[in-house]
Amino acid sequence: MNAVKNNPYRTLGLFGNSSEKELQKQIATIKRFAEVGKTKAFDYDFPFFGEVVRSTEKVQEAASKIEQAKNKVHYALFWFLNSGHIDEAALNNLKEGHIEKATEIWEKTLKDSTVTVKNFAAISNLSTLQLGIVTYNGSFDPEKFAASIELKGKLIMSDACDSFIKTVIGEGISINRETILKEFADEVMQIIKPYLLKPAEKTGLIDGVMDNGIGLYRWENGDLYFGEWKDGKRTGFGTYLWGSGHSFTGHFNLGELHGEGVYLYPNGVKNIGEWASGKYQVNQNYNTDEIQRKIKDKFVELKKQSGIPFNSITIVQFINSFRSFPNEIKQYVKSKFTEKPISSIEAKIETCKENRDINPSDAAKFGEELFSKTKSDLTLLKNVSGEGDVQFQMINNKVAQEILQCSIDYFNELQESNSIDPGDRSLKLLKLAKSLKPTGQAKSRIEENEESIQEWVNDKPEREKSKKIKDDLEIVASKLQRFQNLSDTISNAKDLVVTCKPKLNNIKAALGSTDDFYLKLSSAVVNNALNALISEVNNEQNALQWDRTKIITLPTTINSAMEVMNMMSTMDMVYELKSRFNQNKSTISGIQTQLNQITNRATSYSSGRSSSSSSGGCYIATMAYGSYEHPQVLELRKFRDNTLSKSSFGRGFIKTYYKYSPKLVEHLKDKPLINQTIKSILNTLIRIIK
Repeated sequence: MNAVKNNPYRTLGLFGNSSEKELQKQIATIKRFAEVGKTKAFDYDFPFFGEVVRSTEKVQEAASKIEQAKNKVHYALFWFLNSGHIDEAALNNLKEGHIEKATEIWEKTLKDSTVTVKNFAAISNLSTLQLGIVTYNGSFDPEKFAASIELKGKLIMSDACDSFIKTVIGEGISINRETILKEFADEVMQIIKPYLLKPAEKTGLIDGVMDNGIGLYRWENGDLYFGEWKDGKRTGFGTYLWGSGHSFTGHFNLGELHGEGVYLYPNGVKNIGEWASGKYQVNQNYNTDEIQRKIKDKFVELKKQSGIPFNSITIVQFINSFRSFPNEIKQYVKSKFTEKPISSIEAKIETCKENRDINPSDAAKFGEELFSKTKSDLTLLKNVSGEGDVQFQMINNKVAQEILQCSIDYFNELQESNSIDPGDRSLKLLKLAKSLKPTGQAKSRIEENEESIQEWVNDKPEREKSKKIKDDLEIVASKLQRFQNLSDTISNAKDLVVTCKPKLNNIKAALGSTDDFYLKLSSAVVNNALNALISEVNNEQNALQWDRTKIITLPTTINSAMEVMNMMSTMDMVYELKSRFNQNKSTISGIQTQLNQITNRATSYSSGRSSSSSSGGCYIATMAYGSYEHPQVLELRKFRDNTLSKSSFGRGFIKTYYKYSPKLVEHLKDKPLINQTIKSILNTLIRIIK
């Protein structure tokens, strides 16, 4: 309902300060006309406000609305008072349709907009007229609207308000001032409702064109532009309404303020003059009244030319119209626009939380939906309350924290998945939460988790490599683990190398030969095999001390060890291990070479040498110890004479020994390494036979 157009005093053809007697008389008059099927018209119907409906039902409804004193005062604030010759003169002009003349008469009573017992009626009438013509012929003028609300607020909050109340309902009745203010605000909201720009339910081009012509465009942040476009840019004349309550009406060029215009701040302050590339040109002698007139006429012309019904006021502009009211009333008005979106956001947060708890694998979807579904409400709250408002920060942080939790739950749920990598989507969610610009703990938690998940995303290439080598890696790791429980033998070392080497080649192909992980894994295989191999070789050598037959099996052991060493030599390993490996390989290779030379020499002379007397010298022992009379040589000769010569096997051994040993001595005399080995073997043998 429009409290001016459909005011009960207007319906009854009365002024706001009419007496009860006048009220009853008027009702009787209207009823008499209605009984004969006619509608009574009154001098002060003011047709420019629209048609007056005076059916029996409407008259009865109007009368019931102003039965109580409180309601009489309320509706009188939205209609005219006739309190003297000034009001009568202005009202008579209005009766004739002379709106500007009536406005001029009432404005003359204003002195710095101060409300007194002498001019309260004029101020009330002027603000009622402004409020009524704001929506005249379906048009809307935000500046006139703000001016009318400001005047009415000054009236209600002034000491003269008591005189206003007394004029309307008489002596002896007191009405709470806060109640009057709140009910006034509620009524104004009903008047303005058809012209109020709602939250951005639709964005983008709403009407008209954007290439070369006139169009109405809305952004997601609540900003709105109505005016001329050229090649998709705001160029020409138009008006830009910021969601924060600022506005500019004037000339644009390539999206920037450029030319004459009027910039209106939320607090009512104006900049009137010229702009160049978005900057206001100060220190100019502007004819501000002339510029305002031109801009206003140009805007009216623009609306006519476009045919686009652009008659609106933003929520922030509406709230700012109450800037001169007490703070509790401003908060009350603001709450009318914040309670519903806050409640809606909290419900959406709770729904998101419930869905996330039930199905964390879809938490990313729930978080994205929460961001999308709360965006317009949060934009509205930010524009209405400001980013620094505690209430806005609290609800904004709640949304950000829930989106953060969706990111965390989604990431944790799918982190071990083989088919879905949650990193990128989790990080996107965190960036959405961060874009809300949360504060305090919410901000800190988002930044901490963003860093962790960013690291996960950065490591994705390495994880992809790991997936490729997973099966081969499991085989190598399993083989290494089982190897720890096996005995240290060359056979086990060979099995480890034979099994792991092709798997390591696959890993090398995926990661590269210089990859740190691959080198460490390959080195682990080589190191374990090498340790086992060395252990058996050492054990074989040490066993000669108590088992002289080991001298016969040693060459086989050395040959097997070298076979495995040769297999490992083509494997990649870290530098330190490579050095150790080469050193051990060189040592074992040297032993193998010397043993092979002994065997080869012995074989080559087997057919050309005759046996020597059993009384002959111990050629090899003499070579090893350097003297025929060395105590160790004497022990060996004693063993020959007293033990070996007593059996056919021993005599055969002696025969063979003397057949090959002289020539072997000749070829080994300059080989200290093999001589030392032979000496070690002989020492062991002598300890056994003593």
